[in-house]
Amino acid sequence: IFKVKDEEMKTVKFSEFIKRNSKAFVAVVVVLVFYSFKTIERNPVWKNNRTLYESGVYDAPGDALNHHRFANQLLSVDAEQEKDSLKRDIIYNHCIDELNKTIAIVPENFNAYTDLGAIYEKRNDVANALKCYDLALKFNPASVRTLGNKGVILAKNGRYGEALEIFKQAFSYDST
Repeated sequence: IFKVKDEEMKTVKFSEFIKRNSKAFVAVVVVLVFYSFKTIERNPVWKNNRTLYESGVYDAPGDALNHHRFANQLLSVDAEQEKDSLKRDIIYNHCIDELNKTIAIVPENFNAYTDLGAIYEKRNDVANALKCYDLALKFNPASVRTLGNKGVILAKNGRYGEALEIFKQAFSYDST
């Protein structure tokens, strides 16, 4: 049922409707076919999170979230699964690059600084880890995760008094 010019309701067969609106119908079909092919072309990036986040980095290089998600994927999956320390170090370098891109786009992204600090901590680079944790805390002094990471690295390095103060601060924000 479609409205016609004189505002009365009238039943129209589908074939008649197509004949009357052939140009519009052809345009809709062309658009649908185009987007169908684009969807099929894009399907491989949904293979797993790594391919999805990596494609986001290349498709939208100015999006900090894409770089951050890709770095986290590399760190939490690729680096963790890699047995070869040299290959793992290459993955860490890639993570550092992606997190630095995140920070270049959004300098106040405290989570990126915390993740960067965690990578430096895994590499036993205490000075850079603490520097990153301090930068993260500059932007979010109540980040319990950052405070906890900083407290652990301080305690591991025999700085128990400082670690205790940091843990007390973290506990004051979240006592669960």
